[in-house]
Amino acid sequence: MAHDPLRQILRSIGRLGEKAGGTIGDAQLLDRFVRSRDEAAFELLVWRHGPMVLGVCRRLLGDCADADDAFQTTFLVLVRKAASVSRGEALGGWLYQVAYRAALSVRATRAKRTAREQDGVDRLIAPPLPDADDSEVRRVLDDEINRLPARQRVAFILCCLEGKTGTEAAQLIGCAPGTVSSRLTRARERLRRRLLRRGVAPAAIATAIGLGGDVLAAPLPAILLETTVTGATQLATGGATLLPAQTISHVEGVLRAMFVTKLKYAASLVAVFGMLVLGGAFAQQALFGQPPAGGDPEKPLVQKAIRQPGDKDPAAPIVVTVIEPVLNAARGNDAMARVIAADKVDLFAAVPGRLQSVKVDIGDRVRKGDILAEVDAPLLKLDEQLQHGAAEQAKSLVLEAEASVRTALAEVEMAKNRIPVAKADAKGAKFATDEAKARYEREVAAGNTSSAADRSLALATFNKANSDLQAKEAEVAIVAANVTVKEGKLAQAEAALRTARSKVESAQLALERARVMVNMTRIASPIDGVVTKRNAFPGELVRTAESGGQEPILTVQRVDVVRVIVDVPEAEALKTKVGDVVDLYFPALGDKPIKEKIARSGFALDPKTGTMRVEIDVANPDLKLRPGMPGRTEQWLYPIFQLPEKAVGKDAEGHFVYVVRGGKAQLQRIDGQPDPKGFVHVISGLRRDDLVVADPSKLKGTGIPVEVKPASK
Repeated sequence: MAHDPLRQILRSIGRLGEKAGGTIGDAQLLDRFVRSRDEAAFELLVWRHGPMVLGVCRRLLGDCADADDAFQTTFLVLVRKAASVSRGEALGGWLYQVAYRAALSVRATRAKRTAREQDGVDRLIAPPLPDADDSEVRRVLDDEINRLPARQRVAFILCCLEGKTGTEAAQLIGCAPGTVSSRLTRARERLRRRLLRRGVAPAAIATAIGLGGDVLAAPLPAILLETTVTGATQLATGGATLLPAQTISHVEGVLRAMFVTKLKYAASLVAVFGMLVLGGAFAQQALFGQPPAGGDPEKPLVQKAIRQPGDKDPAAPIVVTVIEPVLNAARGNDAMARVIAADKVDLFAAVPGRLQSVKVDIGDRVRKGDILAEVDAPLLKLDEQLQHGAAEQAKSLVLEAEASVRTALAEVEMAKNRIPVAKADAKGAKFATDEAKARYEREVAAGNTSSAADRSLALATFNKANSDLQAKEAEVAIVAANVTVKEGKLAQAEAALRTARSKVESAQLALERARVMVNMTRIASPIDGVVTKRNAFPGELVRTAESGGQEPILTVQRVDVVRVIVDVPEAEALKTKVGDVVDLYFPALGDKPIKEKIARSGFALDPKTGTMRVEIDVANPDLKLRPGMPGRTEQWLYPIFQLPEKAVGKDAEGHFVYVVRGGKAQLQRIDGQPDPKGFVHVISGLRRDDLVVADPSKLKGTGIPVEVKPASK
């Protein structure tokens, strides 16, 4: 069984959807399981109703391990009682009651075990379940749900625990959606009143009753689903089961409880019927003054039935002779097969030219990456050398541009350093000018005390200092402008550097392209395999596939693993699925079959041939299987048993037999095909270990106590 439940469920749905256009109903799945023990049908039922069942068990028990035991018990009971579940009964409601009883059984067992344990013994505490704060409210809710009238309980379970819509629930129950709505409303009102009487707070009641299936259901663990389906299948087929003995004990306990409940129900019906009969008899006597018709007035109305000597005990088992079904054949699919490689590669020339060398021949083993052939393309090699020179030249231009950037950067720094010097010179000139001006003004202010020559000398000194000041200020402006010029040259150098680097990248790409083209002249194997074709020899001109090359130079196939291709006929396509075991026969290998599983299926049928392609992977370490080798397959689909025509009954529903199980003759529906020789070939409905009643003419109904004579073939 696959370990991915979702993937397996999807595969099961596809396998079960042979005759269904939409969702398969619970009744159909139960019928498939009862008739042919279809594991996929049972698995889908567990997947559908498992979250609801697990939620009930966890709320009632509060322990993950105990809840898992009750969950498995519930579906094992379904295995035992699948044939007796009423077609008109919603399976979700039936499973809820069984889960409730299973949880009570597990709880009682746990209580007994706890009472036997000695004080002071350390116990492992099970992990707490989620939502522990309102677990008591939900447990009380389950108690009250179980006490609801049957119709209201089923409507509440389907809509509130399994999350179905009113329309879906109506289809399952077999009534109008409005009826389901009214039953659901009455169920909620009844639950509200009962929970109030049990002391539950109104807010908690509103929350509990309004919870949907996503809240009250529990996520279904994959391992629990897998173990439950596996154990159920083993129990249904009568094989050895790996389920714990405690779980089997719970199953028997629940079955006994269900049987006792049925007895009580039947006894109540008998009592009511008896009271009605007696009441009618007394009413007749009171009204008409005479005993009931056919009665003796001298005898009491109620007498005990006394069996006379020689009368047959109606409860005594019927003596029957049983036979074992004979395995006459196994219905299979016998189809032609062919071998292809697991991987196949046709190797063409990637560049046109003359084939220089071929290093392998047909039959040679090659490894991935081995050079198998070379094409002589001198122009590509020259282009590689040319692109290499262009790349080196572009790198030199980058170096030159980098040097220019460094030079321009140094000139900018030098120009910036001259600005403080020029400003200092201008400041000194300004100081000298101010001093000369002050001296001249003093000479002028002195008047007659100063000579004309001194005034002239002071004026000349002032004029010269003023001229020097103007020159120094002009030099500051020139130095600042020079910085701007140098910065512009730096920007030009940096732009030239970026251009040079871009040219290097372009040259490198061109060089890489040239190298790739040169490498494409060498034809390498992309896989490990064997050379199976060679269509060219050294010296020949070769072209690429795009330019008109029709045939590959070499063909390499992987043969350590091969694929066997089978075209399955339309009649067997729906019965063929991935994972089926197939016997492969190849004339070259003798009569010994190779057993392998179907690896993949084409699913769709070829409209021209009416067949479906399937593939089987076969390990081929010794290379005995060769691509193209013919063979055939035998796929065993289901066994066919042979029974005498007298042992098979027929009614409006089809063929049936009586199978003895547990001391009772059970009616078993079969798919049978009579033949002219007085036998019936049973395609489905029987197992190898079934004991079939040889003459069912004396049996009516099902579950009839019988005494078995020694079995015969």
